[in-house]
Amino acid sequence: MTRTLAGLGALLFVASPVPSVAQDASDSSLLSWIDAFASTTEARLLHAGPGDLRLVVQAGRGVDDRKARQVAGRHLLQRLSRGSRVVSLDHGQLTLTVTLSLEGDSVWAVGLLEGGALAAPVAVAQAWPVDRELEAILGAHATRAGQGRWTMDRLGTLPAGVLDLILVDLDGDGGDDLVVLSVDGVRTLSWSTIEGRPVPLGGPFLLPGGEDWGRVPTGWLALDGDDIAVATSAGHRLLLDPRSGATRARQDAVLLSQPLDSSRAPHLTARWLPPAPDLQLTEPPPGSPLVVRDLARWPGRDDTWLWVDTDGLLGGLGPDGPSGFEPTRVGDRLELADLDGEAGPELVTTSASPPGAPDRVRILRVGPALGTMQVIFDSPVGGSIVAMGTGDLDFDGRRELVVVEQTEGGALLWLVARRR
Repeated sequence: MTRTLAGLGALLFVASPVPSVAQDASDSSLLSWIDAFASTTEARLLHAGPGDLRLVVQAGRGVDDRKARQVAGRHLLQRLSRGSRVVSLDHGQLTLTVTLSLEGDSVWAVGLLEGGALAAPVAVAQAWPVDRELEAILGAHATRAGQGRWTMDRLGTLPAGVLDLILVDLDGDGGDDLVVLSVDGVRTLSWSTIEGRPVPLGGPFLLPGGEDWGRVPTGWLALDGDDIAVATSAGHRLLLDPRSGATRARQDAVLLSQPLDSSRAPHLTARWLPPAPDLQLTEPPPGSPLVVRDLARWPGRDDTWLWVDTDGLLGGLGPDGPSGFEPTRVGDRLELADLDGEAGPELVTTSASPPGAPDRVRILRVGPALGTMQVIFDSPVGGSIVAMGTGDLDFDGRRELVVVEQTEGGALLWLVARRR
């Protein structure tokens, strides 16, 4: 975006950031983006005096020129024509030239308004998070690096402040839904097979009680029977019914979600050691650290574990003793799940980047004896990955990975899946 706007430094510039609100199931990303841009433009037109408006729409970096003009341009013309001013593509005392471009994880509409009573050209800009709709309509697709048969697709947006998520079947249809913990409460989202993305289902359910969040807000979700256990660094310790939003207090414990395994408990119990994101295990497995950032049991086994220790190093314990792979610095959370439908689970980690810095999501194949490790998917993102979870979203019997990237303006949902 810096290069796009560099030449506008001498102009009166009005920029609207990426919105931090989630869209409703019925919302169109394209129409919401155009409406926001048009509203800002109309405010500037009040100072331009009378006269018709000529609209010029063109494509910038990463956007298909034909789609920019024929799809986005047509909708923008209709939206601006709802006002009292005559708007056309042919003539006018004022001219609005709009360039649509892809910059990182956002699309930008940058307009230059000139003529009429304006003493100098006025620039207006509006960003919007890219999702599947905008990728398809504008041809705006940012390539994500990966290996082999994996894809990484944008699904949509959530309000900023996401702390954790888990995937669970809320309606009994055989496919998983999303339960998302944010600083403003808990939301549930249902997977829409028609739209290919999660759509709002319930919430935000506000969390009663709680005190100071601390310097870096932290939160955990875990399945506990039919309820969701919620723990946050603001002091929340409660059980939440994800269908009704009803809450009740629970013991002062943090539950660590474990890989899907019907023969074993779906969580481990620990307690926080503030102010760091470290957890003291109630019953640590033999050979594992007493204090960890996260810990996961190998499905079907009680002698194989993977963890992130208090220094942010990935470690493990296998049937033959300590893991044989080189300790690697990773993010604070990990996921262990079968994502490719083949033998054994895969390990998902992020990089050890500071809050707000560019992050990475990695999928690794780890031998059951924890002697070897191979990266099978590795993709960068522009912001921090703040939450991730796995579940079967598309009813194919195979689990997919959902990650949440915190951008400058909001939280962006990504789906990582193995190609069929």
